[in-house]
Amino acid sequence: MALKAVSAPRTRLALIQECGDVSEEFARNKEVTLVWVPGNSGLPGIEMADKLARLGSEGRCLGLEPYLGITKQYVTAALNDWVYSTLKEHWRLSRGCS
Repeated sequence: MALKAVSAPRTRLALIQECGDVSEEFARNKEVTLVWVPGNSGLPGIEMADKLARLGSEGRCLGLEPYLGITKQYVTAALNDWVYSTLKEHWRLSRGCS
């Protein structure tokens, strides 16, 4: 449902419009593919995405528009921590790496 909303030519929700605009901006320089991923697919990052979504939904909305209740810096730091620990574990489990 969200993929259809983002790719639709028109929407009344500013957040959906902003997501579509951002994906179009990215697509000017890089190939962008939006893919639906089942919540329990076991793909790396799903747990982190769920955690960040929960944190965002816990915030109190003060305006008319939907918003993300956590800062960009927090998201960046959380993702960096997750990437570092995931790569570190992958390196540890890989043969021939030290």
